[in-house]
Amino acid sequence: MNTWHWKTWQTLPYLTCTLLEDLPHGFFTQQFWARPPAELVQVLEPTAEVYRVKQVHGNVVLSPSELENLLVQKNLLYWKLMG
Repeated sequence: MNTWHWKTWQTLPYLTCTLLEDLPHGFFTQQFWARPPAELVQVLEPTAEVYRVKQVHGNVVLSPSELENLLVQKNLLYWKLMG
């Protein structure tokens, strides 16, 4: 059976679960509400890349590397159009 554990970061509580123990994870409480993703990543994995994306409901799931490639292509297209 999976168990839940309370942890703290700078006196702020968050939950972890043994089901996901092999992955850096946390379920943040209301006390974290004003903190942006770039700050939240410091709690779990300080060296992780931070992505902020818009959720679109559909049947396509992108990995972070696929997202990175799309962002590079978008920037190249922008500079091609502007140049």
